[in-house]
Amino acid sequence: MTCNFYETSIVKFSIKNYLFIANDNQASEKSYAKHINCYVYMTNRNANKTLVYGTKEFIQKMNIRTYFILDVLILGFTILHTDVDVVFFSNPLEDL
Repeated sequence: MTCNFYETSIVKFSIKNYLFIANDNQASEKSYAKHINCYVYMTNRNANKTLVYGTKEFIQKMNIRTYFILDVLILGFTILHTDVDVVFFSNPLEDL
């Protein structure tokens, strides 16, 4: 999904100021091999597992996003957070 989102939304609209965030080294290495800017913010042993909503493990996995977004905002950056299972129909950064 990452490659599909990258090609159909990032490359298509020539978005240059982006960063993919991974929660495991394998995902980061695969992205890096395809020249996709990717950073491992925090690893999670449940990164590739389907978890039950509301469980302790699910909440920990979801909180990684929250912590990352908070850290980016504290640094003074504007952030557009999206999952990779979407497609941009236009460049959303033009509306920020």
